[in-house]
Amino acid sequence: NCRKVTLDCWKGVPDCKQIDVIALELNRQGTTIVMVTHSCHDASYAHRIINLFDGQIVTEMQSESLLR
Repeated sequence: NCRKVTLDCWKGVPDCKQIDVIALELNRQGTTIVMVTHSCHDASYAHRIINLFDGQIVTEMQSESLLR
C-alpha cells in the first residue's frame, strides 16, 4: 500500500504552517512526502534531497532529518 503526497511551493498559501504540521505527521506515519521547494530551510526536513537544474538531476543526497 503506497502512500505519497506532493507539496509544490505551498509557502504562499494561508495556513501553510498547518500544511507543515500535517506533512510531518503523515511522514511519521509512513507516507512519502514529495516536496518541491526553493527553500534550503524547508529542504532540511527531508530524508533525501534531489537538486534539479533544467530538468536534470544535479545532486542527490541522503540526509538525517532535523526533526526525527
